[in-house]
Amino acid sequence: MDIDRTIFDEQIDDFRAQIDCVLIDTDYTGEHFDIAVSDVTEKKDDFVIVDFRIT
Repeated sequence: MDIDRTIFDEQIDDFRAQIDCVLIDTDYTGEHFDIAVSDVTEKKDDFVIVDFRIT
């Protein structure tokens, strides 16, 4: 990940480390966002699963 080293001193190897939660609206119309599926980590060091198969 290419970030400004003058602001950020830490190397981020996995983008998932920056994601706190995933919220999905399976019927989003552009007007309202109603969460149908969510993934929130239990601990700070956990990664979200990001494997959603919605049919």
